[in-house]
Order: sequence, then structure tokens, then C-alpha cells
Amino acid sequence: MSSEDAPGQNLTRAPIVEAVFDINVETSPGFSLAELSKDASLAFADKYPIGRRQVVAQSTFELSPAVKPDIQIEQNLEALQFVAPDRKQLVQVRRTGFSFNRLSPYSSYEDYINEVREMWDRYKKLTTPVLVRRVGLRFINRFCLPIENGITDLDDFLLTCPKIPRDTDLTFTGFVSQKQTMTADQQFRAHITLATDKFVEAEGLWVILDINTFRLHRLPPDSDEIWKIYDSLRLLKNSIFRGMLSNQCLNLFR
Repeated sequence: MSSEDAPGQNLTRAPIVEAVFDINVETSPGFSLAELSKDASLAFADKYPIGRRQVVAQSTFELSPAVKPDIQIEQNLEALQFVAPDRKQLVQVRRTGFSFNRLSPYSSYEDYINEVREMWDRYKKLTTPVLVRRVGLRFINRFCLPIENGITDLDDFLLTCPKIPRDTDLTFTGFVSQKQTMTADQQFRAHITLATDKFVEAEGLWVILDINTFRLHRLPPDSDEIWKIYDSLRLLKNSIFRGMLSNQCLNLFR
């Protein structure tokens, strides 16, 4: 992992379990994802030959004392997904946008950004979006904090962590902390989730740090500004990571 993607640190065991590059768009009237299914498969087949369909089911019914409920189930195609042979990378074609997902192991931003650009170009050619509305970069981290005598002192590892009420004999069994933030110039936003995953006595306390950064911006689909925004989102994501974890915690990843 590069020093930039390890938020200023040389981390040989970076805790990233998934990175998501996401671009939300506005499509033309009459756009049909289902009608693109065959063309989409051909567009990504050389690198992402495993095709999947993400379908959302919605049920509706009417309640009447005298009539048996008439339940209707409607299935809507939410996304076309194309997976690499090693199942570590995924491209999603949605009516509302494009996503590139990279699973662990994640090496560096530079190793993937050109692939993101190439897949975005294929998405544009396939769907001809009218406008870009949102550019997002999300990193999900998962790591284990050590336990001593059945207790993990969160203050040793997390610079911003939940607190237990004072003068009680309570101890943590789990927590979820969510923050919605924006930069001082109001250009960039970040949703930050810090939560326990599970407690394994033989391993420690597993923690999820989910950093979802994005910018709401109206852009032409061919604009180079998209990639400048990604550079800024990477810096923001890294600064949040550094601001959440202590040096003692970062040492766990070296």
C-alpha cells in the first residue's frame, strides 16, 4: 500500500476491506436498464465476465374487512453487476449511476484509478448520461483491537470514540457512532460510521470504520473535474482516517 492510501503511514496490513468509487448521474427520459443488459454484458465481458442482476422486490396490498388482501409483488431491476474472475473487483451499471468496487487486498489509489476511468468511459458510451450529480469515494475499514483482562481501552486506539456514563460499573458490549460532516467551504461532505462488529475473546474487539466522502456537483459526463474531485476526496478520506485513530492503533497495521 502506498503512503497516501495508508493515510500518511507505511501500513503493510492496511485494514481496508472495500473501496467504492461512485458516480451518480441523471439519465435521459425513457432510459431502460433492462434493455441495456445484453450490450452491457458485451461492454465489460473482457475484464468482468461474471454477470449478475440486482433486483429489488416491492409488494403492495389493500386491506379490506370483507375482502382477502390482494398482494401484488413488483420486481425492479436495480443494477447490472459485472465481476472480475478473481471476484475482487466489481463494476455496477445502475439507472442512477456507475460504481467500481474493489475488495481486499487493496493496494493503492494509483493502482485502480485508471481502471475506474476506463470503466466509466465504457459506462458513458453504454448509457449516454445527461449529467453527473454526485462523485463519491467510500472506504470501509475493519480491524481488531486487543483485549486485556477482558477489557479494551478504546481511548488508547480511537481518538473519537463513544463514552460510557461516568460513575457506573458499565462496560461496552458494542456501539455505533455516526457523523455527517462537511468541509468549511461546504464543497465536500463525509458520512463517518464507527461501530463494533463482533467481540471474540481469543482475538479482540472488531471495529468497522466506514468513511464515505462525496461532492454534490452538476458536471458534464466528460468533465475532467470528476478526477480532480476524486483527488480531493482521497485527501479528505485520509485526513479523516488519521483523525480517528491513534498512533497505537496505526501500529497494529504496520
